[in-house]
Amino acid sequence: MHYFAYRVSSHADVEDLIQRTLLASLEALPRLREDTPFSRYVRAIASNLLLRHRRDTARRQDRLDDAAEPDASPGKDPSAVDRILHDDTSNRLHHAFRRLPEASIKILRLRYWEDRDTSEISRELGLNPGAVRTRLHRARREMKRALGTVSGSESGIWPMRVT
Repeated sequence: MHYFAYRVSSHADVEDLIQRTLLASLEALPRLREDTPFSRYVRAIASNLLLRHRRDTARRQDRLDDAAEPDASPGKDPSAVDRILHDDTSNRLHHAFRRLPEASIKILRLRYWEDRDTSEISRELGLNPGAVRTRLHRARREMKRALGTVSGSESGIWPMRVT
């Protein structure tokens, strides 16, 4: 419940996502590999459902915005500019990610995409928390360099402070 509670504002949506996660987990149970921890299996399903929920919510909001302002010009729509900037940022991040070593990609995905904390990552990778923090620091530094190579400047894309 906490996984969704911090990521979704509506209590009804949280309950719905929990039920959908449990149902999807049960339906996919025959495909669960024996070497996969159950918690990782359920979290992956929850993560996918959360991403789908956010995408669907954004689409509904876009449709509502379009219906509210039918005469709005696409060239003056600030959300269109935001979408273009978001797409450009996503492309730059994707290209920078492809330049990183697999170990760095894995630890960054666990931390920022799956929103896991250091202790969860240390259990997942079989490392002590200090090693996880060191690897995260190195991975963020590599990402910052890769973004600089892709775009000439990483400012505005990678919000993590790296010293």
